[in-house]
Amino acid sequence: MGEGFLIGSGEVQDMIKVITNNLCSRFAAEQQQEVMAMVDESARMMAAANPGLQAIESDEDKCDTCKLIVTQVATMLRNPETQKEILVYAHEACHVFPGFEDQCEMYVNMYGPLVMGIIQQYLQPDAMCGRLGFCPLPPALP
Repeated sequence: MGEGFLIGSGEVQDMIKVITNNLCSRFAAEQQQEVMAMVDESARMMAAANPGLQAIESDEDKCDTCKLIVTQVATMLRNPETQKEILVYAHEACHVFPGFEDQCEMYVNMYGPLVMGIIQQYLQPDAMCGRLGFCPLPPALP
């Protein structure tokens, strides 16, 4: 049996960062850093709370790992409670922008649910992991 690595390992964290960076590129430039900081903090909290996360064996290739991550994120985002938590967190993050708080709150209210839907549509494991270079690109439709 090969040497395993955890979701908290550097290689998988790097893969998650690539996926997150790709998703964050859809946000306005000034919001990208804030979103990335929230993702980094959430990942640290998740790793600290779950030290026994199931290991992924090293014979699993990057493609399968990427698909697993994308599938898990998509599943989490379909949960209405998760969506509420993300929107609550986004509202709280608005307080980081002095003088922009009201406008930020308005954007979260107006676009938050829309962004959730767009992200869910975008999280197709084969296509996303192919575009990110972790898997072969799926064949184009004729």
